Amino acid sequence: LWADKVVIHYGEGGTTDVKTFEATGKVRIKSEEQDAVGDKAVYDPNTHILHLTGNVMVNSQASVLSSPELEVNLDTNVSTFTGSKGGRVTGVVVRHKGVEEEIKAGAVILACGGFSSNIEWRTKYLGPGWDLAKVRGTKFNNGDGIRMALDVGARPYGQWSGCHAVGWDLNAPEFGDLDVGENFQKHSYPFGIMVNAHGKRFLDEGADFRNYTYAKYGQAVLQQPGQVAWQVYDSKVNHLLRDEYRTRQVTKVVAQSMEELADRIGTGRDKPVAEPAEDPKAVLNALEDLKAGAAHGDSTAKFYQEKLNEAGVR
Repeated sequence: LWADKVVIHYGEGGTTDVKTFEATGKVRIKSEEQDAVGDKAVYDPNTHILHLTGNVMVNSQASVLSSPELEVNLDTNVSTFTGSKGGRVTGVVVRHKGVEEEIKAGAVILACGGFSSNIEWRTKYLGPGWDLAKVRGTKFNNGDGIRMALDVGARPYGQWSGCHAVGWDLNAPEFGDLDVGENFQKHSYPFGIMVNAHGKRFLDEGADFRNYTYAKYGQAVLQQPGQVAWQVYDSKVNHLLRDEYRTRQVTKVVAQSMEELADRIGTGRDKPVAEPAEDPKAVLNALEDLKAGAAHGDSTAKFYQEKLNEAGVR
């Protein structure tokens, strides 16, 4: 928590005995899953509830919300639904200060996302290797709400064996970082080539527009040795790369030749990066020509593939 001014009154027990806590002026409360700002925060040590008021704005991985007040219960963790004899959900059971407490409600709304942070469920439903994937969202997205619904008889629905998976930075943390946001993603691959740890291309970077391929290429990377891939660009296309490539925290390697690059990313000189064609410049020129190819409308993807074929890249 950050604020211009914080006033704390302690009891007889000293600093471990907080009686009142009040923060005012540009208050910011940051957690693993959200970042909230407001004018005033008051914490009640008896209930372990913190109230943030005054022009409250909450920024999470999913959205940005404004509200007159935000209430944060630092002890509560939802565990189960409660229901009537007819099967209707009538509330939830929470654990508060180590004691289970039932909260009655006329309606219960689940806004719980999926189970991207649940290693066991990822492996069970998506298959082998998915336990090694990095999560770009919150570490709390463990499917608790889905489990709660299934436990009281809800019917499973939707695609459980597939997911939206993008290329993510090699050295990104295991879960999302609010300061970096989505900028660990790597979506400019149509302007370069993508190779695995052995320097081999393993997908068609220009199979279609980025919007139709990026959500499945994360899985393609996960299937490579060491779950690692490198995107290789010529400096001629630097101005075409998305802003995420200029983020300070991302992993970058710069080299003056393909051989030097092979050494620096670990593919080795005996395994040249992407097994380049006789004239690698033809590939780089083709990538640069993509900008002009945008004028071709729906034929842009075909145009890109023809250029790669001309350059000898299959």
